[in-house]
Amino acid sequence: MKNEIIKSIKELGLYANTCDQEYCSFLIIEVIKKFSKLPYYQYPLCSNMTDSISLFNPNGWQLIRSFEVESEKILFLEPEISKVCFQFENSLDVVSMLENSYGFVFYITNLNLDYLICFNDHDYLIGCGTAKDWIKSLDRKDETENSLK
Repeated sequence: MKNEIIKSIKELGLYANTCDQEYCSFLIIEVIKKFSKLPYYQYPLCSNMTDSISLFNPNGWQLIRSFEVESEKILFLEPEISKVCFQFENSLDVVSMLENSYGFVFYITNLNLDYLICFNDHDYLIGCGTAKDWIKSLDRKDETENSLK
């Protein structure tokens, strides 16, 4: 998956940093401390996210383009699969990379660890921290659109 992401970033001419292994390990430890129900990593991380909300949407990963659009995003993979993370300049670049890749479980946070977003292999967009209210608003928007049909 790491190579797929790097290939997509290069093909699209996006600016994204590949974080070193040490930083990625540190990031995952801090994410677990802040956003996991357990004091240690257990696969899958998304099943252990604390105080989270989820939204079923097969295209939910595309909705990330509307979350804090201009702020940096750190994307990482399920730690059991690969301890790799990438720092993107904004949400649009993350979604562009995802559009140019095959599907995989991923997590997104920021440098301050204000939130954790996951899109899993069951088509759920899951969020906690400041992403929780954003996902709630998406769910309400979806309900409103469905009631108008």
